[in-house]
Amino acid sequence: MSKPQITIKDIARELGVSPSTVSRALKDNPDISQETRDAIHKYAREHNYKPNVLALNLRTSRSNTIGVIIPQLVHHFFSCVLSGIERTAAEAGYNILRAVGFPVAGPEVITCPTCGRTQYPCTEIANEVEKRLQGYKKSIKVAVMGCVVNGPGEAREADIGIAGGKGEAVLFIHGKPIKKLTGDNILDQFMDEIYKL
Repeated sequence: MSKPQITIKDIARELGVSPSTVSRALKDNPDISQETRDAIHKYAREHNYKPNVLALNLRTSRSNTIGVIIPQLVHHFFSCVLSGIERTAAEAGYNILRAVGFPVAGPEVITCPTCGRTQYPCTEIANEVEKRLQGYKKSIKVAVMGCVVNGPGEAREADIGIAGGKGEAVLFIHGKPIKKLTGDNILDQFMDEIYKL
């Protein structure tokens, strides 16, 4: 499992300043002392802080979303390319909206662009679900979402999905939470639930 993304509030708590001070310091606001700005920038760098892209989008009224359409994730090439696109886009402050393949019978796996609330390897799990569902004939939408805050609502069109948290995931069907999946085998539990549909 990957480490959870730190937030402005985490930095503020650790350095004993307010979240608004951290926010202004990260934007190099001259109202914040140079010493405080340097300390906040240093801590943010050392802990791999990345701004919450969705929050920035709300403030700027821009989506910063890139659409990527690929034929299928059957070949390792496409999953590598998609991972590279997602990583590069995230570093530049962009979200990825992906579409895979043409409408055909069989499962469709959807996932969200990850954000600062993501506390588990959402993209990796989505890729593994796609691999495991190869050859599965039933036409279903399967969602792998990054957080329990927005995941079930954003993927309410999915027949089944999970939204991750620290060491657990919420299983939902048509946007309604059903139960929690916990332990080291969340992916296996999720696959069992998919096959029950």
